[in-house]
Amino acid sequence: MTWLHRLFAGLCIATTLAACQAAGPTPLTLDARLEGPELVVNWGTSLPAGAELALSVWRAEDPEDDAFRIDRPLVLGADEQRVPIDVAGWPAGEVQAVLTFQPLAQSDPDVIAAVGTQGEKLSGPQLRTDPVDDERYLEASVSISIP
Repeated sequence: MTWLHRLFAGLCIATTLAACQAAGPTPLTLDARLEGPELVVNWGTSLPAGAELALSVWRAEDPEDDAFRIDRPLVLGADEQRVPIDVAGWPAGEVQAVLTFQPLAQSDPDVIAAVGTQGEKLSGPQLRTDPVDDERYLEASVSISIP
């Protein structure tokens, strides 16, 4: 173990585990698969319990069509991490699922302490910055075809 790894490990012990996890490279996990007439979306996160996230699922061909769009708020520790969505009436084609974590939308003090009020403690490939207001957020996405 290098001195840098030891230093980081010491910092993780000195701070909350949640804060170290939140700063990890891929704190969001997301996958989707068809199970009969349902699209089953499984999600997870290394963020602290109480983290508020948003799951959006839509047809890639027409993301604004509300008839084939699901938007669901999720709270880590309160909501199931398996979200079944009935897609029996959806037309064939590509479906996009996106899991988003926005630091500015958080109300749990432990979550805010772990990620920073503006998300300044977040890093990694899932980190995005809104081009309009410079808001930092995390995003994971997956696509699947409905035959």
